[in-house]
Amino acid sequence: MNRLVSEHNAGLNTKRSELEKVGRDIDKLVQAILDGVLGSQIKDRMAELEARKEQLERQIGAAQEVPVRLHPNLAGCYRGQNGGFNVCLGRYRLATINLGNTI
Repeated sequence: MNRLVSEHNAGLNTKRSELEKVGRDIDKLVQAILDGVLGSQIKDRMAELEARKEQLERQIGAAQEVPVRLHPNLAGCYRGQNGGFNVCLGRYRLATINLGNTI
């Protein structure tokens, strides 16, 4: 389930990145027009970018980022798996402290 949620959210992030790139490309075309490039040469490309921008904005607006779901007892599972390690680590610390006191 979390794999599907992660894939969905990754696809949404990809669309957001593409939207930013399309915006930068539009800005470059506007700058080219201001620099004197003939408008007829870039008119078609500008129309393509504007259409793609609108499409991405609609897709991003319609999609919702889904939070990753965690198992309700995840903390208990973690404690159960690492409980023995914590006991062992506690004994090591206690032995180290006792060793330090005897020296």
